[in-house]
Amino acid sequence: MRWPALSAASFARSTLLLLTLIAAGPVLAQQNAPELRAGILVVPPFVVRQEDGSLTGYGIDLWNAVSAELKMKTDYVIFPDQYAVLDAMLAKKVEVLAAPVVITSARDAVIDFSLPIMQAGLLIAVRDTGEPTSVNPLEDLLELLFSKTMLVWLGIALVLILENTVAVDYLKSHNIKFQEFHRADPMIQALLTKQVDAIVFNAPILLYYTAHDGKGLVRIVGPEFYVSPIAFGFQLDSPLRRKVNGALLALRENGTYQKIYDKWFGVQ
Repeated sequence: MRWPALSAASFARSTLLLLTLIAAGPVLAQQNAPELRAGILVVPPFVVRQEDGSLTGYGIDLWNAVSAELKMKTDYVIFPDQYAVLDAMLAKKVEVLAAPVVITSARDAVIDFSLPIMQAGLLIAVRDTGEPTSVNPLEDLLELLFSKTMLVWLGIALVLILENTVAVDYLKSHNIKFQEFHRADPMIQALLTKQVDAIVFNAPILLYYTAHDGKGLVRIVGPEFYVSPIAFGFQLDSPLRRKVNGALLALRENGTYQKIYDKWFGVQ
């Protein structure tokens, strides 16, 4: 069977249409990309909300790179505290926790985790009085935690931490008296207004705060301790976890992960 010959004009139109479809392919694929809901907390340096309302931060930048690798779109849902975002995950209102969380056995029982995206421990911050620091800040730390004053000081705990965090588990295991808050802002305010003498919290968050908004107001004492893995979270048995792990491995291999890490935490 012979097909009728195309005129030059018809051939040109057909070629132009084909090229247009080829060029539009990636755009159409992006428009049709699956969209998932990601729960986050605004906690620098993992999630930072800029003046124009846009989001950045280590967790956001890394998750955006994962999404690009998997050709997915993400709808970020901001929650007021960790209880709200974890409840949303358990109620299947979000599919991923894109503000990275510390892996613990209790959390692993109710949600799944990606491959670790970093290791981070706890640090202790106190008010910065402007006085020279001790030659051995660890001695200051031990004196603060285990002094008699801490046990009897008007019945008010000297060490303040966020509820349901790794810091809680650590201090309980060492029989250290403390007070818990469920949000970072009132916790830091309690330190600045001398309601407490120290706060124990995630090292990257405290380091970022002392270098930015808290510069000259608070300082770190002692070394980092109780280091734990941090990862993205998913619903139990989510098929998304394996895909994300593959994307994270690809990002490590092509250097993207290291560039994002260095941007927020400095060159190792």
